[in-house]
Amino acid sequence: MRHDVKGPYAHSLKISDEQVKDFTGKTVMMFYQVNLLRDVFEQRDILGEGVVSSYEGWAKTILRPWINDDEDIRNSWSLMLESRDLLGGEFLEWLTGHIVIGLPEKKSKEKSD
Repeated sequence: MRHDVKGPYAHSLKISDEQVKDFTGKTVMMFYQVNLLRDVFEQRDILGEGVVSSYEGWAKTILRPWINDDEDIRNSWSLMLESRDLLGGEFLEWLTGHIVIGLPEKKSKEKSD
């Protein structure tokens, strides 16, 4: 983040000014992963079933837990899915139906005594 500007996701999720830098870094990384999967989706006919399946497996075993384990990333992911405006219908269906299967489960936070 070069300009100390609160981005649209930070604004929409009401991220405090003190947390904007960390939040933005996490959200940018999330969108890098989404863009990678978008490229796989767009090129799935060229890549072939084996390559696409490996990315689907990666998304389930690596990406999903990463999203689920961080509240900022989980909230950005949820906002991205809920807004639906960046994804396109076919990609959203593929992303949620074959890879993430909807919104990630929220991790319960148990208090220890």
